[in-house]
Amino acid sequence: MSEESFTDVSHTSWGGRIKTSFKGLLFGLILFLGAFPLLFWNEGRAINRYQTLKEGEGAVISISPDRVDPASQGRLVHLSGIADTRQTLTDGTFAVSLTALRLKRAVEMYQWEETRSTRTEKKAGGGEKNVTTYSYSRVWSSSLIRSSGFKRRSGHENPSSMPFPSQTRNATNVTVGAFRLSPALVQEIDNWKPVAVDASAPVPAALGSQGMIHGDGYYRGEDPGNPAVGDVRILFKAVYPGPVSLIAAQQGGSFVPYATKTGGTISLLQTGTHSAVDMFKTAHFHNRLLTWGLRAGGVLLMFIGLTLLLKPLSVFADVIPLIGNIVEAGTGLIAFVLALFFGFMVMGVAWIFYRPALGFFLMGVGTALVAWVIWRRKKAGNAAKAPLPPPVQTAAGGASISPSGQGPVPGPLPPPGPPPT
Repeated sequence: MSEESFTDVSHTSWGGRIKTSFKGLLFGLILFLGAFPLLFWNEGRAINRYQTLKEGEGAVISISPDRVDPASQGRLVHLSGIADTRQTLTDGTFAVSLTALRLKRAVEMYQWEETRSTRTEKKAGGGEKNVTTYSYSRVWSSSLIRSSGFKRRSGHENPSSMPFPSQTRNATNVTVGAFRLSPALVQEIDNWKPVAVDASAPVPAALGSQGMIHGDGYYRGEDPGNPAVGDVRILFKAVYPGPVSLIAAQQGGSFVPYATKTGGTISLLQTGTHSAVDMFKTAHFHNRLLTWGLRAGGVLLMFIGLTLLLKPLSVFADVIPLIGNIVEAGTGLIAFVLALFFGFMVMGVAWIFYRPALGFFLMGVGTALVAWVIWRRKKAGNAAKAPLPPPVQTAAGGASISPSGQGPVPGPLPPPGPPPT
């Protein structure tokens, strides 16, 4: 919640806006062109990963973790077992010591945070009025917030550094049955659980006179219930021995990434007990998730780039704000359609390079999309230009004159009179 805020009003002339819009052309061009290799690379990466996983599904074998079988040397293997260690991990600064696979120290400091929101109002003549609201609140943050960049620094100063760094320690001797896990695999075990500090132990000297035990961790400050800027709280988490499942290449009594014929590698680890089929399903899901995320990101870069490239048009039209708004909406629609079109084209070309049938389909989708938008706009324009029917003229006596001018058209018949007696 905001504790303090103030508003700053600035004005930008039409000439200044034109100059800024032209400066944005280069940045827009970089974004637009940079999206092409990103999208092309992403399609190649997605296909390669898919083929890698499919090859792995056909090559994997399940083994027992109880013994190292030389016959499985170099093969892609799947196993489930207890990731265990006898190694003790110690945080020397705070005297926290326990037997675990991983130990994390999480440090947070109470600091000022600045947020800003800007509202823009167009003025006649092409200028703009910018109303920016700066809000300041105090938050717990695990990273340093530099107050030197605040709009209003006075009264919102933060410490210049974190008093203690956050850090993670990993056991170097982790086994699953008869096998030993590599450091890279150990780092993938992430089922963290909180660690409570020993309440009977003395407060570490590094915390100074204001140090205390608070909750499950340590606190440095006068009053945890009413924190002040610069107060610090420190918590600990650990990954304890537990079940894991992995798929990788067996190399002696350990594991390395499995190299496939497609040029990719496979090294999968999940906490818990999972079959090879389920692990590959999860890997395919993550691949699709990453693929669509990068696709959306690439098209968004194209849209932003095209918006910047077309920005000078709406700025020029802003001499009359209403016309500028219409032009801005039109250029936004054009940028959106072109971003989709070029995005589908790049994906199509990439798939033609890797998989021709689907590539031509994607290119067809992009072309059909643009054609549909053009057709809709043309249809709407024709409807607006269609002539109205001629007005119907009324002759004396209430008769209507036909549009062809051939004479009066009989009007409505009078109501029938009373029946004869």
